[in-house]
Amino acid sequence: MGAIREFETAVIPVPLRIIGEQTIRNVDLLQEAFSGYLDGAEAVAVDLSEVKACDAAALQLIYALRHSAIQRKLPFQITAVSPAIVETAAALGFEIDDLMIVCAPATADGHCDVAGQPDGI
Repeated sequence: MGAIREFETAVIPVPLRIIGEQTIRNVDLLQEAFSGYLDGAEAVAVDLSEVKACDAAALQLIYALRHSAIQRKLPFQITAVSPAIVETAAALGFEIDDLMIVCAPATADGHCDVAGQPDGI
């Protein structure tokens, strides 16, 4: 008879789907969506594949969501991005691939060290 093994069950969240234009004009609504999703979450996943327009304010909020999740010691993942997200990130000097790295906080203080970068960004 084989030994019984306990496997850690990974939390796979339903991604928060963000669609349409995400700019400074509606960043307050995006903030509300992120806050509501983050409250009570066991893990964070965001689908940005249907974002039609994105500016620096929206991208900053996406980075802030990642930071908040990590500080709360929650796994964070962006499941998909649209060309608008990629273009805005590139224009601001960010590598979108860095943002898309799945991050699970690895340290007791909630930091996520990925690829030698603090908090994976």
